[in-house]
Amino acid sequence: MGDLTGFSQPNGLCVDKAGDVYVASFSGEEVSEYAHGGKRPIKTLAVDGAANGCAVDPTTGDLAVTLNCDGPVGACYPSGTVLIYKRAERRPETRTDGNSPEMFYCAYDKEGNLFIDGLGKGIVFAELSKRSKTFTSIALVLPKSTGAPGALQWADGYLAVAAADGNAIYEYRIDGDRASRVHSTPLSGLSSGSSGMSQFWIIGGMVVAPGTTARYPKGLVGLFKYPAGGKPTKLITERLNNPWATTVSPAKT
Repeated sequence: MGDLTGFSQPNGLCVDKAGDVYVASFSGEEVSEYAHGGKRPIKTLAVDGAANGCAVDPTTGDLAVTLNCDGPVGACYPSGTVLIYKRAERRPETRTDGNSPEMFYCAYDKEGNLFIDGLGKGIVFAELSKRSKTFTSIALVLPKSTGAPGALQWADGYLAVAAADGNAIYEYRIDGDRASRVHSTPLSGLSSGSSGMSQFWIIGGMVVAPGTTARYPKGLVGLFKYPAGGKPTKLITERLNNPWATTVSPAKT
């Protein structure tokens, strides 16, 4: 349909209730907001660090941005950092998690509680509840892992977590500081390599996920039934080279 250009290593995408799309730029250290179908940003937020993932609180419109490490090993933040932009405006509040020096992805649930994953002593999951300023660690263990966190999204009452190898999504029931796996969604033939699964997006019985296959080594975006998974119902391959993240801005009617 069209291209948006001019970014410096875009890493994460998210969308708000109005259909506005946010692009988190890792090397550019900024988040750009586009109206549904818009070709130019309507707002650009400066980020003091390498922006990795983003999520919008459905109860308030607040924008959360996770920061990753953009430098040599040992030069990362002493604590993982997430920036909270009230109503997606400037001058964010900062929240940190000492267990996760490198934060990757984030997701809000319907009540406005924020979930993050990252790297600390292994893969780390944590929750920042709506009424708290500190993170609570969550005991969540993926069935298999290549050592990198996968993407997150809250869907149908569960926390959906991508396997790091890119070929499955696992749904977890969150109960305090514990997580119980209740379902898995296999994405047949899809892979994202050892760097962690790229960001998927779940909407209306469908999951949209980027990755690679033997036939499309430069990358594709697959549409799969959700939560059944299996083989893709459609593939998008045109003009793609290393697709990394997906989100869906519903068409306005």
